[in-house]
Amino acid sequence: MVIGIIRRGKEILLVRESLGAEGEVLWSLPGGGVEDGELLHEALRREVREETGLLIADPARTAFLVHVDSEQYPSALAAAFEVEQRSGDQCPAAQ
Repeated sequence: MVIGIIRRGKEILLVRESLGAEGEVLWSLPGGGVEDGELLHEALRREVREETGLLIADPARTAFLVHVDSEQYPSALAAAFEVEQRSGDQCPAAQ
């Protein structure tokens, strides 16, 4: 799983998606799964584009790594990256 941290001044971009145990819509950082054969930075660009409409450059640096162990994602690794360069117009309904 990849996660993007996209800042504008002191603000951080969040997206709303169905993440709760009961399917409730929650706020989260943009990101998602990595497809077979896909590099982490490629997955991050794809996921951010799908969720926000923004085009991003390769991430500037790794922000943090976290091990996820849940029923939906047993023993998964989430990698969060700082994103400094982006273009395009933010679109709330990019999908």
